[in-house]
Amino acid sequence: MIFPDRVELSNSAVLVTKKKFFGLTSTSEEVSYKRIASVRLNKGLISGNVVIETAGGSVNDIEVKGFKKKVASKLQARLKESISKE
Repeated sequence: MIFPDRVELSNSAVLVTKKKFFGLTSTSEEVSYKRIASVRLNKGLISGNVVIETAGGSVNDIEVKGFKKKVASKLQARLKESISKE
């Protein structure tokens, strides 16, 4: 993946930015930790994807792609830790 997704964790929410059209455009989604129902990790041969499932259906589930498996595992752990604090 040329342009992996970008994830920023704040004290109250996660911001996911996805590059599109060869990196010329992007979309961003911010989800409060209170709105996250679960976090899943899908591991491939080389990379891992993290799926953020939201509660209530107000926001579609967000799949964060393009990370090394180790980084994806750490992201999942940090998200779960942040959710448990809410």
